[in-house]
Parts: sequence; structure tokens; C-alpha cells
Amino acid sequence: MDVLDTLPVRFHFGGDFVCHGKKKSYVGGREAMSYIDRDKVSLPEIVGHLLDHWNVRGFATLVVSRKGIG
Repeated sequence: MDVLDTLPVRFHFGGDFVCHGKKKSYVGGREAMSYIDRDKVSLPEIVGHLLDHWNVRGFATLVVSRKGIG
């Protein structure tokens, strides 16, 4: 499969984003990566990949951000 056929998604769990001037970092948690087929990108697909990495019990916040933005 060509790398352009997938959308890389990074999930963050249990930490906080901290800003130092213009640099943002993630501390106190863990991260996981998934690669979603571009022709299957949808909210249910993203949530399915999230559940592969983390057993969500109850409420979770899903924030979408493009690289270099917010």
C-alpha cells in the first residue's frame, strides 16, 4: 500500500498539552499511532482505531487538529 493511501492519526491519552512560547508539547500521558485508509476515513473509523489503543469507559473528548495547526 502506498503511504499516500493512508492518513496518519496520533492519539494522546491522559496527559496535557503545554505551550512554551510558540512550541507545544504533550506531557504526562501516552501517545499511539494509527494509519487509516483514506477511502475509509470517517468518525466511526477513527473511533474504532482509538478503541484499538485505549479502552474508553464513559466520556472521552475527541479533538481533531491538523499538523502545525492548533
